Amino acid sequence: MPTSPTLLWGLAFAAGMLRLAVALATVDVPGDGPTRAALGWQWLQEPRLVRDGSWLPFGEISVGLSALLVRDPKWAARVLSLVTGTATVPLFASLAACVFGPAVGLAAAAALAFLPIHVTLSASSLVDAPALFFTLLALRLGLAPSDGRSRPVFFLGTALAGGIACGLRYEAWVLLLLLPLHRAFARRRPAEAVLLFALLSPLPLFWTFTALGGPSGLYAAFRKVAESGASIGGQAVPLGEAVAIALGETAVLAGPATLPLAACGLLLALGTAGKAEAAERLLWVSFWLLALLLVFLLARERGPSFVDRYALSAAVFALPLAFWALEPLLGERTRAVLLVAALVGSTGIATWIARPELYLARRFPPEIVGLAGWLDEKRAPGTAVLFTRAGWLPTYVPLFHSMRRDDYRIVSWYLQDAALRAFLVRRRPQILITREGDEAFLARIRAAGAEPGGVLARFGKLEVRELRLPGPPPRG
Repeated sequence: MPTSPTLLWGLAFAAGMLRLAVALATVDVPGDGPTRAALGWQWLQEPRLVRDGSWLPFGEISVGLSALLVRDPKWAARVLSLVTGTATVPLFASLAACVFGPAVGLAAAAALAFLPIHVTLSASSLVDAPALFFTLLALRLGLAPSDGRSRPVFFLGTALAGGIACGLRYEAWVLLLLLPLHRAFARRRPAEAVLLFALLSPLPLFWTFTALGGPSGLYAAFRKVAESGASIGGQAVPLGEAVAIALGETAVLAGPATLPLAACGLLLALGTAGKAEAAERLLWVSFWLLALLLVFLLARERGPSFVDRYALSAAVFALPLAFWALEPLLGERTRAVLLVAALVGSTGIATWIARPELYLARRFPPEIVGLAGWLDEKRAPGTAVLFTRAGWLPTYVPLFHSMRRDDYRIVSWYLQDAALRAFLVRRRPQILITREGDEAFLARIRAAGAEPGGVLARFGKLEVRELRLPGPPPRG
């Protein structure tokens, strides 16, 4: 497939317009997306050194910095995803061309431009699209020419991009292993490999020993992600079922035709290259295989509750391998366009039939808009609010009604009883928002020492209730 800057940037423009159109027509589903958006907005209002929680710190910080330019909490995080998701398309073309040649790079970028899971994550408040962008950027800079005056710039750029990626998603921590190994053995620069590892490791080390409490805490964080599936019917499954889930989910996201072609491309990538080319392709294959391994591990622990976007990297890294298997057929433009269209079409059909979670909804629930308006009128500034999970609808509230980070808590399986009791004692919330079906969470609130009172207002299935707390202990 002949390539040109005009063709590539035209593809990037089409990718950006598609993602923008999807963003304008949708909102985030309740849950992680609105929570990411709210935390970033709250960070902007009260900047802090993020060193707690299970989410890595740069998600909160990067959304907060985005909010400096986009002064709407419903859009700050989404614009960050839109910009990085769109920029990923030409970056991906350059990176894949560096490893597999320009025809494969352009074809893979075209497939990514229309990949449903990447399109929708690029229109959401989740940080998956920014994390993928910075991971690919670190790889691209790491594969830049290793000689000449520009080498220090590329080296430091690799460390910076990799460091940002490591602060966004745990999957990016594989950069600490693979980039220094590539620098040491493919580029034969062991001193640079040690320095690169030293530059990439501060954030993972800081987070492991502060937020997670040490290496055992890192494993506990993985277990928490794995075990959270039990709340929605997930459970650990046998090896064979885990493999089926992992490959099935990846096939749906990447396309059923893409995955077997990628397997063929993997064999070709390792068997048909010179010494230098083999090192670059081995790096790519290593990323793909490790991404597949993570998908398998999570599928084994969560079973049917596997979260679709966990397979994003495995799906994306499969694309150039699939087109590498078709590389002899990409020389003629019409045939190349038809092959790309066939793979894109198969992915679209698989997405339509299998219906993976794409993390976007049509509109905000009207009861949330009504509730936010009620809070605007009735809630005194600084009054704390307690929510029950309520299908994660409360995650929308801070996007409509201004609340600081410490103004509210959502009682779910993620909030420990000790944290709930501490919040009740410290902030003494007077308002409880719940709905039918959250009786188990109400029982936890009662056990923590608070008593739900009468109904103050109703918005759809949501109830606003008084929350009665015992008087503060007398001062001795």
